[in-house]
Amino acid sequence: MTEPLKRTTIVIPTYNERDNIQELIPALLALGSGVGVLVVDDSSPDGTAAVVRQMGASDSRVGLSLRVQRQGIGPAYIARFQQALRDGADY
Repeated sequence: MTEPLKRTTIVIPTYNERDNIQELIPALLALGSGVGVLVVDDSSPDGTAAVVRQMGASDSRVGLSLRVQRQGIGPAYIARFQQALRDGADY
């Protein structure tokens, strides 16, 4: 009997990471089918959220949480770790 696939969600807080996120997300998704990415963007003026939305439109493992103002990295991690667990992530 095989063990069920574990779901891992990687939370990435961003601010002005448009260029980096385009390389980072595909590299993380290549780790396996059980890996998802949740980007938390604090309304980056460089269009980071638009890039993530486009990637999410073609791969359901990519999620975006857009915050209207900068709230810092700590609150971003805490809130989205909780969201990932509610959404069924094992890790």
